[in-house]
Amino acid sequence: MVFDIGTVIAQWQTAGIYDFLLPFLLIFAIVLGILRSTSIIGGNRGLHIIIALVIGLMAVSYN
Repeated sequence: MVFDIGTVIAQWQTAGIYDFLLPFLLIFAIVLGILRSTSIIGGNRGLHIIIALVIGLMAVSYN
């Protein structure tokens, strides 16, 4: 099976990957990196992930 990259990109665009998933992943990764590197809340890894998830979802839903 051969995939054309143009077709894949068009399918991702119609599925909303560029509108929801990629911005969410970018914001999640940035917030998680900041929380882990600064240790503002401590070293609780699960709490960092939950906070990054909430901030990422709030930012995407705001737009």
